[in-house]
Amino acid sequence: MNTIRRYNRFKNRDFLETAENILFCIVGEVHPDGCVVAYPRYIATSESSGSIWRSRDGLNYERLMKVYSMLSLRESIRLLDKYPYYVRYIDAWGINMPCIPIERIVRHFKPEEKLEEIMHRGADDILEDKLTKLVEILIDSTGIPLEFFGVTGSILVGIHNPRFSDIDLTVYGLDESIKVREALLDLKKSGVIKSIPQSHIDKSINEKIQYYPLSVDDLRKIYDRVWQRGVFDDVYFSVHPERLYVDERYGDRIYRHKGLAKVVAEVVDDRDGIFLPAIYSISVLEWLEGNGICNIEELVSFDGFFSSAFQIGDRIEVKAKLEEVYDRKKGRIYYRLVLGTLEYAGLEYAKILYPH
Repeated sequence: MNTIRRYNRFKNRDFLETAENILFCIVGEVHPDGCVVAYPRYIATSESSGSIWRSRDGLNYERLMKVYSMLSLRESIRLLDKYPYYVRYIDAWGINMPCIPIERIVRHFKPEEKLEEIMHRGADDILEDKLTKLVEILIDSTGIPLEFFGVTGSILVGIHNPRFSDIDLTVYGLDESIKVREALLDLKKSGVIKSIPQSHIDKSINEKIQYYPLSVDDLRKIYDRVWQRGVFDDVYFSVHPERLYVDERYGDRIYRHKGLAKVVAEVVDDRDGIFLPAIYSISVLEWLEGNGICNIEELVSFDGFFSSAFQIGDRIEVKAKLEEVYDRKKGRIYYRLVLGTLEYAGLEYAKILYPH
């Protein structure tokens, strides 16, 4: 088994295909026995009109999430009303989640294997050609071996459109992700890679403001922290840092919903904020809503918009789901705030009050 798969068979941003021709994107590294937590990303349709995705096996594909937000995710999950066997109550987490039974998986797509295939056989189209060149530049700039990189999204599952699709790279490991971050910042300064155009950022902000209770200024402060997106040879790309290893198995921790809380906090550790879920250690300075009794230790975001958004020393305002966490291995209880929930989509947020 390769380095990436040594500890976890199913990893964040892998894809799964089911018999219904639904392509699911895996969420996280912790999964209940016998199933994999994943959300529907693409669905096959026999209708050719309106689809920009490449046909595969005589089918065209529709992307279910038009905008990346929890409200949009909640809408896409409604598709599973037709397939109730893909939704399960997860006892340790206390919530219903889309969860794919192992026996219903037709194919498992792995980002690092797909990238290795493309790099070794050579590009089949112009987008794959630009992908290989971008990866070669990152390898040369960082010294990171190819095996720590992958490609996800439409390229991974073979439905990308060379004229329209973006490149979604994965990089595995904390040290590796930090090296890639520094390399991208340097490559943008040198002009090898371009930053996202301001017009594109403005368009994204106008879309995001419909899904988050944040002002244009709040959103702009977060976009100013974005390092993981860019433009290479006129193609937009994103880099997604992924954990190499997660020291948790299903049932190690029991999570219980304790309502909605609103606090002002200071970020005291941002190291794991680079990943998804992003984890920030925080110190609560003021309770604005909620009981104010429990000691909140961390902010966790399953919404990728808040990955790398906050830094040590930032003072932030957060409105999010409050969870009690019972760590069975350590025999302790602590509390956390959670962004990227289905329960509070459209209500939850985090914003920078004072940068570090």
